Amino acid sequence: MLSSGEFCLAWTVLQADRGFLPCYSDSILFFRKVIEFVRYSMQIEVLEEANPPGAEDVTAGLRAHVIEKTGPLPLIPLTLLLRDDENRVRGGIRGAIALCWLQVDHFWIDEALRGQGYGSRLLDMAEEAARTHGAIGAQLTTSTFQAEEFYRKQGYAEIGRLKDRPPGHDRIWMAKRWG
Repeated sequence: MLSSGEFCLAWTVLQADRGFLPCYSDSILFFRKVIEFVRYSMQIEVLEEANPPGAEDVTAGLRAHVIEKTGPLPLIPLTLLLRDDENRVRGGIRGAIALCWLQVDHFWIDEALRGQGYGSRLLDMAEEAARTHGAIGAQLTTSTFQAEEFYRKQGYAEIGRLKDRPPGHDRIWMAKRWG
């Protein structure tokens, strides 16, 4: 069953096709009215949950657009876990190899283990895994209260900065291209 808006649009198009709308004989004016109707009949929802119905449609639409422009480049999830003798996760990296780059989304080392080389080893292993899949570099974000200097020591360079995210700190985009 058509909604009232869909019915009105269908009726208008049908009448125009039959020549019964002399006031819309100018096709430009007619199509402007149709476009205006369609534009204002759309609904925008604001959803504050992690995975609401329809969210995957946005991802699929974007993915289809990217494939159309770049070809079917692989999207490979990548997770590295640092476990202790009791099999507890004490650190790790989560990310993906996308568009020929390693994207590091989450990187954490238990505070008690920091400064002992685990972070460097994890990052090196993630980069090596990405290289085996054809990645040409790595990118990530960090904050001024996090590990900016650690990444610089690993060869990453700042490629962007957003001030006051959160207030009093900056968000930093960093990248490392392999030669």
